[in-house]
Amino acid sequence: YTFDVSNQDIWSTLMHGGCVCVPTDEERLNDLAGAINRMAVNWTFLTPTVARLLTPDLVPTLQTLVLGGEAVTKDNVDTWAPFVRLLNSYGPAECSICCAVSELSPSPSPRTRHNDRLQTEAIDPANIGYALPSAVLWVVHPQNHNILSAIGAVGELLVEGPILADGYLGNSSLTEAAFIKAPEWASPAGHQRRFYKTGDLVQYANDGTLRFVGRKDHQVKIHGQRTEPGDIEHHVSGVAAVQHACIILPQRGHWSQR
Repeated sequence: YTFDVSNQDIWSTLMHGGCVCVPTDEERLNDLAGAINRMAVNWTFLTPTVARLLTPDLVPTLQTLVLGGEAVTKDNVDTWAPFVRLLNSYGPAECSICCAVSELSPSPSPRTRHNDRLQTEAIDPANIGYALPSAVLWVVHPQNHNILSAIGAVGELLVEGPILADGYLGNSSLTEAAFIKAPEWASPAGHQRRFYKTGDLVQYANDGTLRFVGRKDHQVKIHGQRTEPGDIEHHVSGVAAVQHACIILPQRGHWSQR
């Protein structure tokens, strides 16, 4: 209930006549698969990191898996796409709850669900799909939001719409930098328009969907949590025994997927 996705989990489920399944703290931390089986859960939203702790054979009741909070990996796709309806959900906390979604794999048929023959090579884990009706997405030059990026070029993603937050509580300077008024290319449309600068780099795919490319800054996601390496370097450098500090995110191996 401390994460904006909880609002989606709770209210959308209840509004459609579903049952919200709440695991105990012990199950949540140590036996998530057991909780899913005990309550016969058929739909869940997980971070890609948590999803890697499970496998389809451990949770046979699961039919739909929504991944979000951090970048989806090829391993996530290879593991889950043949067995469940797999979706990639994109939505920063500043644009709660979700502003784009991509269906990476449809609901498998009963025959497909029990084997791993579904070809996953063509599934792009970086694809975040199309904008939802509550949001309008724009791609602008990474260094100048007054310039729209060309189709296929990498640019910063801007979000417009009623899902935008008012700003950051008690931080007017950060709010002013991240939530901007209409750029030069945006017509007034009869009302004041606001855009959120996500800091995420994206590009349009051939079918009009968006692909997540990376960050324009050094922010990373660890277990779904935003982390600024510069902040860590600053505090580590404050230790008397440390002369220099540099945080490096591994690109290969086990730690690259955390």
